[in-house]
Amino acid sequence: MIVALCIGCATEGASRVNEYVDAQTGVSIRSMASPFVYAVGMRESASLGDYISIGAVEVNRMGARQQFLAVVLFGETEPARTGNVTFTVGGQPHEFTIATREPSSLGISQPPFRPPWGYLGEIWYVVTPAELRAFAAAPPDSIELIEVGRNLTYFTLDRADAALRDFISDIPEARMSEPQQP
Repeated sequence: MIVALCIGCATEGASRVNEYVDAQTGVSIRSMASPFVYAVGMRESASLGDYISIGAVEVNRMGARQQFLAVVLFGETEPARTGNVTFTVGGQPHEFTIATREPSSLGISQPPFRPPWGYLGEIWYVVTPAELRAFAAAPPDSIELIEVGRNLTYFTLDRADAALRDFISDIPEARMSEPQQP
């Protein structure tokens, strides 16, 4: 009974946002504690990876904050490595600027969303607080990735709505309407 009570207390106050200073770079990192996870549709060829996880990350360099969506590809199929990727969310295409495929260039030595198996690569997109709010207001049940003419639809396996809302709530309100630059 004591163990059950302790577990309840530990999960009750569990944070849905992780914050830390990267020990190697000194950059402050804030991320969702758990990302959204999607799986590719069974009818399609998994050329971009069998699964993706998507999570919001903020890099803070001495007060200069920048938000990103980290898209991590994992599974058994090697992902394509060329071209831009477009998200289609709720029937509307959203083009985000690719910041990098290597989070170390952002000052992140330990990326927050690496899967426990089958890591295939990742793409980091610059995103504004307003775009994060739009994503949180209507988290997609599916996401379509388009790369060099290939379309793959990924369907929700694990939602992280509360983690995204908590992440957004810590972005200063005054900055919500300002566009962010890479």
